Amino acid sequence: MNDPFPRISAPGFSILGIKVAVQTDEITRDVDEAINRVLMAERDAQTAVEDCRKQAKEIREQARLNAKRVTERAGRRASSIQTIADRSVSRAISKIRGEMSAWRTENGLSAEQLRQLDHLIDTLIDELV
Repeated sequence: MNDPFPRISAPGFSILGIKVAVQTDEITRDVDEAINRVLMAERDAQTAVEDCRKQAKEIREQARLNAKRVTERAGRRASSIQTIADRSVSRAISKIRGEMSAWRTENGLSAEQLRQLDHLIDTLIDELV
């Protein structure tokens, strides 16, 4: 019976009744070259992956440093704003105390009224602070 799919056997074989002569050394060389190309491609891919990892690490580190600088700068700005606000409140409190002191002497309040007024001023100051 005639086999429609003949078996290939080197160094010479036949495909569909056509004799093909192939040198074993040529096949070995072609296979070796193909394997070498695959190995080189694999090495190149590993190198590319490692390069990507290094770049990602550098990007992460730079982002961390940038975030740290931004956080520190924001902290300094917040502290500066707080200092300005504290000074402003202190000036307002001093002004209120001065005006109330003058008002007390001008209006001849009783000791109880002065105590109540001081309590109200302290409450107002606590609200401002």
